[in-house]
Amino acid sequence: MGRDDARDALRETGSAGGAGRRTPRPATLLTLLFLLHALPFLSRPALIGGDEPHYALMTHAIAVDRTLDLEDAYRRVEAGSQEAGRKAAGRRIDRHLATYGQRRVFIHPLGLPAFAAPMVALLAAVAPGAPPDLVLGGLTLAVTFLALLAGWELIARLLGNSRDATIVTAAVYFSTPLWFYSRTFFTEPYIWAFFLLGIWCIGRGRWLWASLLLGLACVTKETAVLLVAPLVAYVWRRRGLGRVAALAPFPLLFAAGYLVKNWLVYGRLLVTFQPYGVGDPVTGAIGSLLDLQHGLIPFAPVLMLAFVGWAGLRPRGRFLDDPCVYALLAFLLWFGVTASWANWRGGSCYGPRLMVPAIVATAVPLCRYWQRFAARPAFRAAFYLLVVVGFAIQWRAGTQPFAAFWEISLPRLLTAAPISTLAGLALGGLLITFAPEVVTRATTGTRAA
Repeated sequence: MGRDDARDALRETGSAGGAGRRTPRPATLLTLLFLLHALPFLSRPALIGGDEPHYALMTHAIAVDRTLDLEDAYRRVEAGSQEAGRKAAGRRIDRHLATYGQRRVFIHPLGLPAFAAPMVALLAAVAPGAPPDLVLGGLTLAVTFLALLAGWELIARLLGNSRDATIVTAAVYFSTPLWFYSRTFFTEPYIWAFFLLGIWCIGRGRWLWASLLLGLACVTKETAVLLVAPLVAYVWRRRGLGRVAALAPFPLLFAAGYLVKNWLVYGRLLVTFQPYGVGDPVTGAIGSLLDLQHGLIPFAPVLMLAFVGWAGLRPRGRFLDDPCVYALLAFLLWFGVTASWANWRGGSCYGPRLMVPAIVATAVPLCRYWQRFAARPAFRAAFYLLVVVGFAIQWRAGTQPFAAFWEISLPRLLTAAPISTLAGLALGGLLITFAPEVVTRATTGTRAA
């Protein structure tokens, strides 16, 4: 989606209004929105740690060394090379490698490093030896920002006006960990971004682009199929088998590439990027929802209202024609696989990292909640309150990303810098109060009624 498309997204939908104050320019709003979006990265523009240096190292190996063998690369990093990021240079980092036969292979998916490799190859050509932090962070920011704009337009179509769409978009993005993870070079932000951009392309009738983006989501991490499959089922139900066939080329191409890669790298066809160790699903489910270090609800409290939207599901028309049903299916599939994994916490990371891609599915029930209850002051106030609290949580993480990253508990995150937390609450309150009207005036060219 290019610059013109982004502007169209700000102009196409909107609520009626009368003449009024000066209309802000869409370009100005886009700039301000991007700066807010980029805040978690701009506050500390560097790869933090966890899996990021390893993904960066594999990206460099593909782009520059033309190999999948990382043994020499790890040794270069220990000797001072910055190819895994500035922070990792000169340090010993664990080898994220596993032994298959006589080979030591990377234990993470190869799709993300392959996608980012052209950018790192260009960096190596222009500035040999330069760290990839800005390039890789900027790539994530660009992809997720386009997805944020696409998501705003999709929500505006569901709700019918730009003001309500701005409120729900703020709830889904800026008051959940989606915002923080826009600064990371992990697979999770790319999965949800490619998936959402694919849906946007479907809405625009750009089926080949949708096929490419959904295929990219799957190749980024194999589990993305848990989100794509319900979407394909919905397209089949609403648009017919012919449109499903239009979506098929790139997912099928990437599936074939996945099998070939497995055969060449691992010596067998069906291999997951890491062995899937089944844990206790009950413990994993409770923890994935409520854990104070990695639980979805503590770090994104507004999602409780999404569950209310699903609990009160009353499909419009035929049950299987309601997008809320397919959003629930996508969420449950992702949640079930995550909760059943022995490592449901996702290792050292901020909040519920592994659940981040599933958060986009909650936009549909949140829209449903808003449509049903926004006219009731108590329900509207609850929505605003949870959005502001969630914004303050993400604000704290975004302004101190290094401190937030290493499995910090939510109480510690909020109490470590109380003034910053209060600032987040105040800023969140201002945004949820004034941003909807500003966006409405920008999209309609007039003051909101």
